[in-house]
Amino acid sequence: MLILVSIPLIAVSVIFTVMGINTLNRRSYLTKVCTEQAVGIVYDFKVSGAVIDDEDGYQDYRTYMPLFEYEVNGVVYTLESDFGTKEKRFKIGQEITVYYNPENPEEGRVPEDKGGGSGPYLLIGLACLLIGLDITAIIKVFVLKVFG
Repeated sequence: MLILVSIPLIAVSVIFTVMGINTLNRRSYLTKVCTEQAVGIVYDFKVSGAVIDDEDGYQDYRTYMPLFEYEVNGVVYTLESDFGTKEKRFKIGQEITVYYNPENPEEGRVPEDKGGGSGPYLLIGLACLLIGLDITAIIKVFVLKVFG
């Protein structure tokens, strides 16, 4: 029975670890190639989730992901944050600094947008791995005790 829990936990740990590594690599790549600066603005928010009316009243499950806009050589580009939060981190119309890739201005990053780090993915991956390995060790000890 416990093996049915440990195997999926280890699989989930691999998935979250890969997601964390991909996020880390993407941020590292953007930091390396996005060397030019442009003044941008927060032009809107992508909203996901909903407000639900239940017995306890209204529950707000919305998350807000800022949308950024900047101009390079007369062309307007947009960026969407990788990280949503319950509260808006920026105000619409707020000026921000965008670092963009001079070879491909569509690639950009906003240093003030601190969300979307790899830490949570890596922590969840590590926690699932440790729990899965602990369960596997418990199973092994149990099998040795029962079957010698």
